[in-house]
Amino acid sequence: RDGLHDAAGSPYACGIEMPHGTIRSPRAAPPEVRMTRLQAPSFAPTITPTGEAVTAGPWQLTVSEVQLGDAALGIITERNGGNEPAPEGLAWALAYVNATNTSDQGLVINVTDFAGTGTDGVLRRTPAMVAPDPVLQGPVGAGASIEGWVPFYVNDTSNVLMRFDSPFLGGNW
Repeated sequence: RDGLHDAAGSPYACGIEMPHGTIRSPRAAPPEVRMTRLQAPSFAPTITPTGEAVTAGPWQLTVSEVQLGDAALGIITERNGGNEPAPEGLAWALAYVNATNTSDQGLVINVTDFAGTGTDGVLRRTPAMVAPDPVLQGPVGAGASIEGWVPFYVNDTSNVLMRFDSPFLGGNW
């Protein structure tokens, strides 16, 4: 049994609680099987201009410099000639970020905690590459700071948004 089917292989039926009532199927589900509609947490993202600090969970983040397109590619290839131009239809973006750990314990931050997008709304994380020095990654003690570059691709350099989206810290930052 997989928890979704009975011993004969027939799917269990269940009740689904909805705001307008409960939907029940003709077959009774075992008492332990119950699905409830969950309300998605609501949040409104805050867009903060370059140079202004923003708090995201235990971090205070400030983007102090942005390089886009050919300027970003120049910095990236200067670091390592093996780094390649962005794929067709995309361009490089580099953000120089200062991150201060405002918590009372040591944390780790990495370029993979960030994703960027252009006008298409597709969030892209740093691809496999040799990032320019200094790269934003490493352990950060309580109250300490680290700074470095965060590279990512965007489809349109005229409208770039970077999002702190750590896969290791829960929450909506």
